[in-house]
Amino acid sequence: MTSTQTTPMRVNQVARQRYLTDGVGSASAERLVILLFERLLRDLDEAQAALLVGERDRAHERLLNGQDILTELDIALDVDRWEPAGQLRAIYRYSAELLVRANVRRDVDAIDEARRVLTPLAETWQSAYQQALGVPV
Repeated sequence: MTSTQTTPMRVNQVARQRYLTDGVGSASAERLVILLFERLLRDLDEAQAALLVGERDRAHERLLNGQDILTELDIALDVDRWEPAGQLRAIYRYSAELLVRANVRRDVDAIDEARRVLTPLAETWQSAYQQALGVPV
């Protein structure tokens, strides 16, 4: 098989990536926040599981991705237009610091604390989004 031929596995990977890219690309700003929080919480779970079995590289990857998500959420805030944005910014930055600590010290308790702080926010964003759509919560 030459390098220009496509395998069924490669076709599936390309189709999956296209689906993911198109899905995120067409998501509303509100839906995008929900997707970011879902990914963030999944990253925390995966990082914690990886640390518990000694997979430091995997934990490192997931924690860095979580930090990146928190950075994106932080820079998206407009503190001049929305008063609570400053409070959210403080939560995002505190959570990012927890992920750095978890990464440097291999500290699963820091991941637990980040999850404890971020889960209610994720649930609030989800609830607000459903209410905006008129979906019963």
